[in-house]
Amino acid sequence: MVWVGHVRTKEDRVGLMNRHVHQLATAVAASRPFVTVTDLATMLGTGEQKADRCLIPDGLHLSTACLDEAAKVLDTQLPPRP
Repeated sequence: MVWVGHVRTKEDRVGLMNRHVHQLATAVAASRPFVTVTDLATMLGTGEQKADRCLIPDGLHLSTACLDEAAKVLDTQLPPRP
């Protein structure tokens, strides 16, 4: 099972909470050997900074181009399909 964390959005109230939820998920997953946590912010190279290059004008949602970019990275991290 793969859990994917979220990026930091334009508005700190949402963006910082997204990052906090990712940290909590990582901590919880540590006790579950069947869960891998993948950080969307790492996949997109935004880290803890606001993901400005990936956000659509509402400052909250990701662009299709960045979702496609993340999907390509995630695909390389998943086990081969049968």
